[in-house]
This record gives sequence, structure tokens and C-alpha cells, in this order.
Amino acid sequence: RLFYRWSPDISGESFGEPLEIDNLDATAGYIANLDLWLDAGGAAHLLYYSQNIQSDIMRNRFFPGTPLVRKLEYAIVDKGQVLHRSTLAESVEGKETMGPCWGRFHATADGRLLVVASFVPAGATCWEPGKGSIEDRVIEIRDGAAAGVTALSLREPLTQFFTAAERGGSLPSNTIDLFGVGRESTVLRYARVEVT
Repeated sequence: RLFYRWSPDISGESFGEPLEIDNLDATAGYIANLDLWLDAGGAAHLLYYSQNIQSDIMRNRFFPGTPLVRKLEYAIVDKGQVLHRSTLAESVEGKETMGPCWGRFHATADGRLLVVASFVPAGATCWEPGKGSIEDRVIEIRDGAAAGVTALSLREPLTQFFTAAERGGSLPSNTIDLFGVGRESTVLRYARVEVT
């Protein structure tokens, strides 16, 4: 389950009741919070990963025949209400060759909102990507949906990474700085991407 709590003024008011963003209890699913970005109006943009069933072992025992579905989910929350939800990327076991596994927001200097995301082969995870192809992509968000996707041609693609985000003190920028791991979980890598 994924929850969100907010306060209209953290210096003088307590947090409100938790707002449930998503719930995969019915299928023993898995949710991972990936990132949060506040827009100029104060709305919170949420990015998270979901998988309908925690693992193929659990699926085979309790949900036989149900395909594993992995999603990169996006939601906008304002004043304690979910205003918008959309799926930015999805893979269904047996139908897709690449599935989402990680993502971060990036705001550009000219006001665009991007998601930098990694994709791994079907059956692989971010933690164990295997030797197959890994692909990093930039997804532009417009009107609450994926408006365009660009594949990054990194010599060493990353599976999990940090970005230089506003909530970490960086200004919006047309330069995306990525720092994280790829196929080798013990090697830290850096990549810089210029947005045009």
C-alpha cells in the first residue's frame, strides 16, 4: 500500500489523515515509492513502481496463470485529494520484452516535467538485471500523461539512480545528472544528459 500525508502549514498545523494512493493487498503485490515533485501551485506529483504480485514464486502458488504486470505509475495530489492518475509504462509477462523498474522526476529550466526511467528485460529486476539489455529512457509528462519517450544511448545504462532534483537543492535545469548503479551493483556510475 502507498500512502500520502500532507499539511497546509507544517510550522503550525499537524499532518492530515493518510491518503491511500494505491493498494495491491488483494494480489500480494509490491509498491515502491520512487520520487515526489512539487509544482509551482503546490500540487505533489508522485512517481512509483508497482507489480501486481510480489514474485513469480508467490504467483505460482497462490495466483496460478496470472501474468506478472509491472508499471511505472504517476499521480497528482493536491490538498489531500488525488487529482489525476496515469500509467507511464507497463509490461505484461509474456507480451513485453522490456519492463520499467526505476524512475526519477526532472524539471527543466523551461518548465517541462520529465521522468528518467530504467527498463530491464522481462523476468529481470532492477536488483538483478542479468546480462540482457538495459535501457534508460526520458518520458516527457504533458497534461498528466506520457507525451513522448526518448531512449538514452548510455554506454553503461543505469538500473537505479539518483538525480540532481529540486528537493535536493538543485535548480531546474536542461542538464540531467544521473548517479547510480547498472549491471554491476558494486560499481557506481555517473552520466550527464543534455535536454534539447
